[in-house]
Amino acid sequence: MAASLALLALVTLFLGVTVVPRVFGAELRTIRSGSMEPAIGRGSLAVALPVSAGDIRAGDVIMFRQPGDPDRIITHRAADVLQEGESRTIQTRGDANTVLDPWSVAPANVIGRVQFHIPMVGVAIDKIRTREGFVLLMVIPALLLLLGELPLWRRFVPGVRRGHPSPASGDQPPARADRSAVADARGIATFPLLVFSTA
Repeated sequence: MAASLALLALVTLFLGVTVVPRVFGAELRTIRSGSMEPAIGRGSLAVALPVSAGDIRAGDVIMFRQPGDPDRIITHRAADVLQEGESRTIQTRGDANTVLDPWSVAPANVIGRVQFHIPMVGVAIDKIRTREGFVLLMVIPALLLLLGELPLWRRFVPGVRRGHPSPASGDQPPARADRSAVADARGIATFPLLVFSTA
C-alpha cells in the first residue's frame, strides 16, 4: 500500500509540473547552465507563459530562441528594451554573466516570460524520460500488478490457501476484496502510459 501511494504521488507530481502548465500554453524548459544563478539554479524547471512584446520590461526573465540558432532556447533576463520607431528589440544577460549577450532579441523570438521555476525538478524529469527511467516506471507498476493478482491466484491454485476454510464450509471467498486489490494495482500500472503519452 505504501509503495502504491508513493508511486501515485510521484506520478501526480510529474503530471502536475509537466502536463497541467501546458494546458495553459506554458513552455517548460530545464535550465542546463549556471548563467542565471543564483536566481535560477542549474537543473531547475523554468515555466514561461506567452507575453506580448510590449509588456516586456527590463528585469523580466524571458525565454527566447537564440538569434541565429532558433533550435537553442535561452532563459536570460531582459537587461534593456530598445525602441526605435516601430522596431523593438531586447538586450539580454544572464545574472551570472558580467557582459550582455552578443545579440539583440526580436519580439518574434520571445517564447514567454518566466513565471516561476522549481529547483532540480528539470533534472528529475530529464532522467525519467530516459530509457532507464522508462524501465523503472514500467517495472514497478508491473510488480504491483502481479502482487494485486495474488488474491486471485490463491483462489484458483490448489493448496495455496492453506489454513483457510474450504468453499464447502459455507464461507464465501473474499471475491470483492480480491477484485478491489486487482483494480487498484491495474490503475497504478496504467499511470506510466499516461505520463509518457503526455510528456
